[in-house]
Amino acid sequence: SSFKGFAVSETGYDISTFECQGCPNTCAIRKVKVEGAERPLFYGSRCEKYDVDRSKADGEGKPDLCAEREEMLTSYVRPPAKKRGVVGIPRTMYFREWLPFFSTLMAEMGYEVKVSGPSTKRLIHKGVEKVVNEPCFPLKVAHGHIIELVEEGVKDILLPAMVNTSAPGHELGYGQVCPYAQTLCYTAPAAIDMGQSRLVHAPVRFGFGPKVLKKDLRVLLDRLGAGRRGLGRAIEAAWEAQRDFDRRLKERGRQVLDMMGPDDLAMVVVSRPYNGADPGLNLGLPQKMSQLGVWSIPMDFLDLDSVVDHPELAEMYWRYGQKILAAALLARSDPRLYAVVITNFGCGPDSFIGHFFRKIMDGKPFLEIEIDEHSADVGAIT
Repeated sequence: SSFKGFAVSETGYDISTFECQGCPNTCAIRKVKVEGAERPLFYGSRCEKYDVDRSKADGEGKPDLCAEREEMLTSYVRPPAKKRGVVGIPRTMYFREWLPFFSTLMAEMGYEVKVSGPSTKRLIHKGVEKVVNEPCFPLKVAHGHIIELVEEGVKDILLPAMVNTSAPGHELGYGQVCPYAQTLCYTAPAAIDMGQSRLVHAPVRFGFGPKVLKKDLRVLLDRLGAGRRGLGRAIEAAWEAQRDFDRRLKERGRQVLDMMGPDDLAMVVVSRPYNGADPGLNLGLPQKMSQLGVWSIPMDFLDLDSVVDHPELAEMYWRYGQKILAAALLARSDPRLYAVVITNFGCGPDSFIGHFFRKIMDGKPFLEIEIDEHSADVGAIT
């Protein structure tokens, strides 16, 4: 037995506190050093980084695909050949999918890209304090990312009003972006003291073809003061980067599925990229599943566009709704895949997308977790 006996109550101990910097959660860890004990005791973490003695842990964890995705996402941020200025990009909302496109576009136009940091507790708190209404959790966090760039003295912060994106294979040919995400560039200045900084924005429509997109990007770059020279070449390079990012995600997804045996199980993290793929917003659930030896696959690692033409998706006009339901179709058809749906309180589209998701799953069990700034991972782990 590992029971220390009642005499331990008379044993001396010392308590100290430190902040873990291992991930954006920055947990306050309490370290208890007991006289005569081989190693200290720890508590206060969201994960088991300090609680479990890894040298004695049984089994092997799986690769952290969420961390791999984050590394891929930021790998496209590169310095420009000729620097003409600095532009900030908040690491939030649609940029958590489209950062390769916009960072490459800016670099090609001669701008150094300054990306906001990860979604830490401090950053989240700043955003939550500033919002003037009660939107969804990711939108509150988005305010924190903008505030961070303002505080760092970035004068030009890129935040286009992305209206829609293309949806290859879907009968509409495009999908709408959430209105809150579309209008963030207009609403954020009402809550944030921008100081000497400004949000550079214009409507951008990816879903209406290359001519409309180029016209929209011209307006965006004019407002930045970048001019239009070399825009065509910059757009081509931006698309090449975005397609490469998508290709790498799907290639890694295929590798994982090929590595799995017929009796292996995997949890597909079904979410938007700005909640389920953000380490500061997903409660570390993908990492915890990986540590438990279960594959945790972000949904955009799957070939979602291969089933987006399915009749059950025909009337879904939200782009992320199309992807979420496509993930449901793939999870339903593969006995090895089970879905963990991460959503947020106050998400209007998810309030009815969830009904379609349950219908498509057709009785196959899945876990749905709603998260906001008050959420803890204890119940989710259970």
